[in-house]
Amino acid sequence: MFKFFYTCLLMCGAVYGPGVRAESVLFLNPGSTQERFWVSYSQFMQAAAKDLGMDLQILYSQRMPEVTIAQAREALQGPNRPDYLVFANEQYVAPQILRLAQGSGVKLFMVNASLTDNQLRLLGERPDRLGSLVPNDEEGGYLMLKELIRQHPPATPGQPIELLAFSGLKITPSAQLREKGMLRALAEHPEVRLRQLVYSGWTRERAYEQAKLLFRRYPEVSLVWSANDEMAFGAMQAYSETGGTPGKGACSVLSIPRPQP
Repeated sequence: MFKFFYTCLLMCGAVYGPGVRAESVLFLNPGSTQERFWVSYSQFMQAAAKDLGMDLQILYSQRMPEVTIAQAREALQGPNRPDYLVFANEQYVAPQILRLAQGSGVKLFMVNASLTDNQLRLLGERPDRLGSLVPNDEEGGYLMLKELIRQHPPATPGQPIELLAFSGLKITPSAQLREKGMLRALAEHPEVRLRQLVYSGWTRERAYEQAKLLFRRYPEVSLVWSANDEMAFGAMQAYSETGGTPGKGACSVLSIPRPQP
């Protein structure tokens, strides 16, 4: 993951040629200060910025897109503008940020979730948008379910393998792409039956509450797909409380891994 952020910041600092680094970078973190993923995301970015000698500031929106827009407006139209603004297209905030950035002189770089194909067609290319660095969410969702199925014992004739799926926020590109990959893998395995897909908002607590109900509703479930670690932990906790052991016996749980170095 360090190399991921190192590359991101290096791309910002290398725009005007070797040896030139950005004076300041602002990262609009779309997550919460209580979310392990987004806190670690910031920590890796801080380590990369320190190594590159960049001045990095991080602001959290606590999962509120209106806060992200307000932070972007202050950064892009206020008196203390950064040289570079790094942000994610979570809940499709990118078009508004791009409009705010028009004529600001601030260079833009997206991480984790970039413009959708429709957004790109509408907005076109711009010289202030340097690019993006994002994981392959669709492939991640696909490979994770394939691995779950590979680890599962073969299905008994006439008895499908039952699956539960936990996704993030329905309106986020990352969740949609990971679901798309999961459904692609599912189409290749008619022996697996998806009993229910629920949206847990990327949080352990929500997934835990949902999983408690779902394990009672579908007692034959033996596979659980999760779009991130926190939701997987919530599902595992709920399953453990039924007397089972995740990964052993009746139920296997996997989540999409974070970007690796």
